[in-house]
Amino acid sequence: MHFTLYIIPFVISAVVLAILGTYGWFHRARAAALAFSIAMFCMLFWTVGFIIEIISVELAVKVFWSNVQFIGIAITPVALLIMVIHYLGYQSVKKWFVVMLMIVPVMTIILIITNEFHHLFRGFPSIDINAGPFSVLVNDYGPWYYWILAPYSFFISIASIVLLSYSLSLSKSAYRRQSIILILGISAPLIVNILYVFDITPIPHFNLTTVVFAFSGLVVGYSLFQNRFLDLMPVARNLLVDYLEDAWIVLDDAERIVDMNMAAQKLFEYLSKDLIGKPIESVLGDKKKRYSRILGAEKLQTEIQVQNGDYYDLRIFPLKNRKEQTTGRLILLHNISKRKKMEDEREHLITELKDALERVKTLSGLIPICSHCKKIRDDEGYWQGVETYVTEHSEAVFSHGICPDCINELYPQYAKKKLEKEQFSNKSR
Repeated sequence: MHFTLYIIPFVISAVVLAILGTYGWFHRARAAALAFSIAMFCMLFWTVGFIIEIISVELAVKVFWSNVQFIGIAITPVALLIMVIHYLGYQSVKKWFVVMLMIVPVMTIILIITNEFHHLFRGFPSIDINAGPFSVLVNDYGPWYYWILAPYSFFISIASIVLLSYSLSLSKSAYRRQSIILILGISAPLIVNILYVFDITPIPHFNLTTVVFAFSGLVVGYSLFQNRFLDLMPVARNLLVDYLEDAWIVLDDAERIVDMNMAAQKLFEYLSKDLIGKPIESVLGDKKKRYSRILGAEKLQTEIQVQNGDYYDLRIFPLKNRKEQTTGRLILLHNISKRKKMEDEREHLITELKDALERVKTLSGLIPICSHCKKIRDDEGYWQGVETYVTEHSEAVFSHGICPDCINELYPQYAKKKLEKEQFSNKSR
């Protein structure tokens, strides 16, 4: 083996890919981050294998490390497609779908291992010592590579680019930037690899795709650290309607604003699309105390009054991933000002009715009564019997009888009998 300065760009690519893959692995609780990490490590596998192939001089060694590279070459497009699907917030990728995608990569690895029996993958490789400053492996690819693996890899990569391109018309500006960066990161290696397949390269038979990984890695790395690509994802945005009357805000597990609709921006004038990715506490500023109940609450239902005086039913729902781990929160606000006004009016009416009822059913103050016939004069000047007046102005019910004085005066014949009966009753006791 011999060392050459020409491998330095490939070494840089390997370092960048190792950093990105490790970063993604630490965020593997998110499906998109796990797929991203696998894609970066596959590219790393590809790049390291290519470095060793370059510095090797024997044909058998070069072929061996070329075969090793195809583990990464075959799996990388599939991992990137799964990452894009999860990133865009589509439904969870089913296991059967992943199995279907992996059929061609697995078959490729099997054919590479058994190539000497059929030569479907590689014919009779050789070394070209005149191609450049170092010896280059001429792979002499077979029909499986040209008619199956290469078209399949290109198709999968183009599908990822198409999905990302479609999302540009549906996404906020922060998502557009991320999608464009991902499109660039996937397109650059794809274009170089297509040129290699058609043998359009500065050095004959020499694949420069792994050099472009450095560019792609740096571009995606910028998105990682500047725009928090693995943290800031659409969260199934296409399932939410931007123009709903209800305001909603999505926060991630680090309390950063992930998304919001126009209703939320109108409700809170200090919110705007430029704040996506910013911590909610820094956005609230001096209003943080007023909305302290929202901060940190995983699940909540309450009523709040916003700055314009309207009342809102505020609900907070946890957002969970496939492992039931909380990855963020959805804050939903529904305007209940009309309902609140109707409830207040109803309570006011009930109070007034109760007061009126108490006034009607309670006798108080001076009651004008005739000194002879005992009739009472009402508020309208009419004279009513005591029974009628008291019944209308209270909840009392009359029962009738005759007092002893009235019996003696009106019914003297019955008064004597009643007196004798009472005396007899007293003696019996």
